[in-house]
Amino acid sequence: MDHYSYTQLSTYLQCPLKYKYHYLEGWQETEDKASLVFGRVFQSAVEAQFLVADAVQFFTARWGESRTCRSSTRTAIAGRRCSSRARRCWNSSARIGGC
Repeated sequence: MDHYSYTQLSTYLQCPLKYKYHYLEGWQETEDKASLVFGRVFQSAVEAQFLVADAVQFFTARWGESRTCRSSTRTAIAGRRCSSRARRCWNSSARIGGC
């Protein structure tokens, strides 16, 4: 290995065994963490603001497709709120030039 990234060094300092398994032996986690799934789903919902009529419904549908996060009701509610706020912000900024 020619160089080390910040993430690699941070992982090693956090847990040398985790570093060994991930970087040296190539192990991968089998499931995504809820926060990563939330980020991907929310990002796609924000992108959908321009493509679909109801981004909140889009978020809810995509969240429901996730096998790892179906039981995380509070996170789903927060995602729907964020999608709704993003839509209101986009609508108001398009009309008056600011959010």
